[in-house]
Amino acid sequence: MKKVFKRAGALFTAFIVTLASAFSFFAMNAVALDADYVRRGVVCVVFFLKNAKIVYQDNSGNLKVNQELGDLNMGHGSGFFVGNPGEEAQYIVTNHHVVADFINAKEGETYITYYNTTNSGVDLYVAATSCEMRIYYDSSNYDVAYVDCYGDQNKVDIAVLRLRKPTSQRHTLPIATISDSNVSETVYTVGYPGVADNTLSAESKYGVEDSTVHKGSISRIVYEQGKGVERASTDALINPGNSGGPLVNEAGQVVGINTNSIIRNNNNQIQREDYAITSNEIIRFLEKNNIPFEKAESSSSNGGSTGSDTGTGSDTGTGSDAGTGTTPAPAANNGNGDNTMLIIIIACSAGVVVIGVIIALIVVSSKKKAAPAVQTPAPQMQAPQQSVGQTVGAMQQPRAQTKAVIRSMSMQHNGKAFPVGKAPVGIGRNTATCVIVYAEGTAGVSGNHCTVSFDSATGLFTVTDVGSSYGTFLMGGQKLAPNTPVTLHPGESFYVGDKQNVLRVELER
Repeated sequence: MKKVFKRAGALFTAFIVTLASAFSFFAMNAVALDADYVRRGVVCVVFFLKNAKIVYQDNSGNLKVNQELGDLNMGHGSGFFVGNPGEEAQYIVTNHHVVADFINAKEGETYITYYNTTNSGVDLYVAATSCEMRIYYDSSNYDVAYVDCYGDQNKVDIAVLRLRKPTSQRHTLPIATISDSNVSETVYTVGYPGVADNTLSAESKYGVEDSTVHKGSISRIVYEQGKGVERASTDALINPGNSGGPLVNEAGQVVGINTNSIIRNNNNQIQREDYAITSNEIIRFLEKNNIPFEKAESSSSNGGSTGSDTGTGSDTGTGSDAGTGTTPAPAANNGNGDNTMLIIIIACSAGVVVIGVIIALIVVSSKKKAAPAVQTPAPQMQAPQQSVGQTVGAMQQPRAQTKAVIRSMSMQHNGKAFPVGKAPVGIGRNTATCVIVYAEGTAGVSGNHCTVSFDSATGLFTVTDVGSSYGTFLMGGQKLAPNTPVTLHPGESFYVGDKQNVLRVELER
């Protein structure tokens, strides 16, 4: 019997040690993300078409309707509100590439883009008489937003939208600076991942509870080569539709804007890298454009205050009564209520286990020892082997068997796609040196105008103006410097000399 009480005493001591460790663990990890608070600062940003149709060009060059689509969501991303503390939300930060099609459509006018090619070889386009940027609060409640300012899509991929009137349906989020000292800290991506940009999508829900939160950490802070833009590399997932949403720390402070994801297959090893433009770049952009925002005092996840400093922009917005309908920013949520309850549950559970074991020992010791049962060793189960293809599928792999092409949107090429690889493809009027040849007399096109190449290792295109007379332009109107390569992502467009000569780089099956 002494041996029984000895064992019981050892178990009780172990119980006390475990309970003390649990208290210590939760005391050291008291900070917890208030996900609901962050979600209420995030919205779905939708590029919406009115009276959309699928059209094609007949032999006479006239557009004919193939199918009526009506009003629809053509693509979406995410965004988050910024502004002065206590004022209703009015300004939304997102990525330039989320609103690029709206900007290219002259911010609301006629929109047309290539859709696909039918089996009979007819090229189809999606066209709409007008379009708008919608900020959804739920599936049936939205505001129309306007573009206030935007950066170079190929450098500082940031844009700011502005509502005509402030809203109380969301609140603003504070922004904190970050540095190398924040590497390895916990962060979260928040947004509305779904169908990739510029793809016809089904009806979606855009409520607070529909946004997703993915946890990870900052692995490094880098400067994007050739652009000088500061980005944070993270293992928190950034999927299509997350673009423009915030990367936040555990205090609910914005430390970046979710921008892009790169998936590579190196020797059958899948490598994924997710990047967010850092909050330092966001702050510089907002200050440059006089957009009001709240600057947090610290980006530390260990109790950093949300701060009271505001941005230096002079435009303070038109918010009405301060604080009306807004949710106050929490000073770093310590999660004490949740942690205390969890500790109580753990303590009670451990206590029940200890008492049960003590009773069992007493009962067993009062009986005669039974003959030991023969135990058959349990069979070892091996984890199923997962193929590379399965791994990629779980990570939203790139299209299989894709090829890189340049598609001319000019009527004289009828939307034809031209293959492109590592060797530069010439574009211009010179039939001897150019692959994509424009007719003599085409406005704005030089004999040898520009070249485009594709790097299969990075999945990116490069366009270079070769000293054209009229210039090569990105769709935002930025003119390329001669003989200076500029990187384009799949789905992006540029034009040579005149906006009638638009070309789009794509990856297709």
